[in-house]
Amino acid sequence: MDNQENSRDYDLLIAGAGMAGVLLACRVRNLLPHLKIALLDRLPMVGGRLRHSYAHKDSWSLGFNTITPELLTFLQRSFSSSPEELPEAEFQQGRQTALSILSGQKSSELFLGDLFTSKGVKEIAGSAAVAEWEKVEEALQFNEEDKFTVFAKKLKLPKNSPIHSLLDLMSMILGIPDLWQATVYSIKQRMDYVSSLLVKGDWTQALQALLQQEGRENPIDFIPSCLIVESKHTDSGWKLVTEKGVYSGKVLAVSQSPWEAIKWLDQKPASTFFLSLAQKCQPVSLVTLTYKLADNPALPDVTWIPREGVQALYNYPGDLCLQALIEYEVSLESPSVVKAVRSLKRAFKKFTYEGKALEASEEFIALHPYAWTQAPQAYFKRFIENFDYAKLNSKALLFCGDAYGDSYNPDRNLIRSLLATCAAIGELEVLKDVKPLER
Repeated sequence: MDNQENSRDYDLLIAGAGMAGVLLACRVRNLLPHLKIALLDRLPMVGGRLRHSYAHKDSWSLGFNTITPELLTFLQRSFSSSPEELPEAEFQQGRQTALSILSGQKSSELFLGDLFTSKGVKEIAGSAAVAEWEKVEEALQFNEEDKFTVFAKKLKLPKNSPIHSLLDLMSMILGIPDLWQATVYSIKQRMDYVSSLLVKGDWTQALQALLQQEGRENPIDFIPSCLIVESKHTDSGWKLVTEKGVYSGKVLAVSQSPWEAIKWLDQKPASTFFLSLAQKCQPVSLVTLTYKLADNPALPDVTWIPREGVQALYNYPGDLCLQALIEYEVSLESPSVVKAVRSLKRAFKKFTYEGKALEASEEFIALHPYAWTQAPQAYFKRFIENFDYAKLNSKALLFCGDAYGDSYNPDRNLIRSLLATCAAIGELEVLKDVKPLER
């Protein structure tokens, strides 16, 4: 769709307006204020996987409205050299601390920080499971030589062990569909990530405020609802063909996941390392059913419904997102997706507040290709051990985001890749010839 009427030229094009894309745009603006920057996203609002639900703008949450304290500090410093200037009460909504388990007519609740401890195991699975949980903790101890050992090889349990069903439950919040085939290293890092008591907030609003900061010499052009169809790289730079027109730039930074970017990216200038990463890092499908609740009940942050294989994440005010993980699918009409949606709807009916069933004013069903940073299986060992941003990035093509790094903590990957990309942009010869705008 080569709509020349909407063609525009920029110095830097950024594909993806999630946390990584917005922070990259703002940091480059501060570093090189004379550059013309365009930030493109297929969604109507910024936020990516962290987006909040704004039904009137057709923007719906995936439920993942949490970040680590480490990333929060990084975000604060992007607003100002004084982190205290971030209006904390406006964006933050406390820590993710409460986990509830709905089983039949019973509901049990525990502190999320205790989930992977003997205390949490006792509350969920009973005293008999505590002794066997010690075997799990022992299996998750590793050194540099055996950290990529498959979990199933290190943990031997009887088939009737209550730990089996407990680990299946834990796989939902860890984002690893099959814990038994994951490495002990990936499981331990994911447990540490979840146990860090993630910070809840409306990060869409925070990122919008960051983009719209006053007193900036050169505003960033945010282009929403702009699906990239294809791209072309030449000696003069990049051309992105989108549903809104053609956008040109000297440098392209991609803050989308590898499996998303590979669909439209001109692969000729891409590094061999990126192409291998895109091939190996395959997503799962996340089926979500998001409800806007009529009232704003005080629900737990996370709820497990074991019978349905569903996890529900609650974000105030009134934003309840039910999730089910399935093997990768691309159609809402596939039998596995239809089955998952039925499970989600049954799970919602199990929720009550003050003895009454929940009432929703709106609902939204979606299917998302999704992966939590790097693949947890042993075959990914080579990428983790050899990860190097100098190998990933190439001339005029750079990558940042939670999928680009050697950690199973997505926020850590985001920060590291963003800093590496900013440093690389500052050294690119093609941008050193760009002259500041005349006043």
